[in-house]
Amino acid sequence: MKAPETNPERSGVVIERGVVLIGAERISFGRNVYLGHETVLEAGSSGSIHIDDDTWVGQRCVLRTEGRLHVGPAVGVGPFVQIEGDVHVEADVDIGVATRIIGPSVIGRGAQIGAGAEVRGVVAPYAVVAGTPARVLRFRP
Repeated sequence: MKAPETNPERSGVVIERGVVLIGAERISFGRNVYLGHETVLEAGSSGSIHIDDDTWVGQRCVLRTEGRLHVGPAVGVGPFVQIEGDVHVEADVDIGVATRIIGPSVIGRGAQIGAGAEVRGVVAPYAVVAGTPARVLRFRP
């Protein structure tokens, strides 16, 4: 496995106006990552954040951890999303607008999280979840 690229200028990372990186030395990006306007990434003194390849994070999102927060490849994170704590988002996940994910949580590959949901714990691969608290509505084929 190749080490992630941490230099945005060399890896196709787009960081829009007003993005704040707190603990930037503990934040890393894959290739082709987009961070929307006024998004905040905060890796506390014992935390780390990695956003993997081909992932899009919408405007005014907050991703914060004192542990490990990993967003897998080909993930779409809608605007106004909050992700806090030890969270692992697997590949090909769609996270709806204004969703809140509170760790420890694992979001399985291919899952879809409806707008405004509050997620804690494990979301099964290919599950479609919504609500506060989030519950499984169905599974994607």
